[in-house]
Formats: sequence, structure tokens, C-alpha cells
Amino acid sequence: MKIIKFLKELINDGWKQVDIAKKCNYSASHINRLIKRNYADIKTIEKIAKAFDKPILMFLEEEQPAGRVLSREEEILLDICDKDRELIREMIRCAQKEKLFRDSVKEEKQGTEKGRVAG
Repeated sequence: MKIIKFLKELINDGWKQVDIAKKCNYSASHINRLIKRNYADIKTIEKIAKAFDKPILMFLEEEQPAGRVLSREEEILLDICDKDRELIREMIRCAQKEKLFRDSVKEEKQGTEKGRVAG
């Protein structure tokens, strides 16, 4: 895996596993297990990429081990680069604000209609 290769390169460049672990908010034993297993899940890859300010796609552009099926989340992340992810977050925030606005307008209309019926 590219993420494991990256971790090994850091170590070859003088990083200690404990320092890598601190930067990623993991234990040194966790980093050690990743390297020994030669496998990291998508959340771990994302966390390490973010800690080292690297694009996640840098670590995902490789074939998966034979017999391993990608999860839906992994497939989606493979298709989304960091800029796209931020754009999607902004679109979600806008949609949430729009829904809140529509809900408040709807509540106002219902309150006005109740006032007419009562009056």
C-alpha cells in the first residue's frame, strides 16, 4: 500500500514511529501494526494524509489487493479529491440553510393562516 510505503519512507528519512504517531494522533504501537500488517483502512489513510498535509488520492491510486472488495465509502472517496470534498461540504451547508429558511417560512405561513381562521 502506498500509505505504508510513505510511512516507511518517513522512517528512512529519520522520523521515529513515536513522532509519526503523535503527528497523526495515534499510538506508536498502532503505527507499528500498520507497517507490519501492510494494510490501513480508509479512515486511517485519510487521517495520516491530513496530518502530513497530503492529498488522500496520493495514497489511494493503486490497485487493491486481490480478493479485497472496496466498501461504498472507499469507492466514493476514490472519486472525490480534496477540493471537491470542500465544495460538497459547502453545498451541504447551503442546502441545510435553505431548508431552515423554507421551514421558517412554512411555519410563518401556518401561523398566519391560523390567525385568519381564528379571526
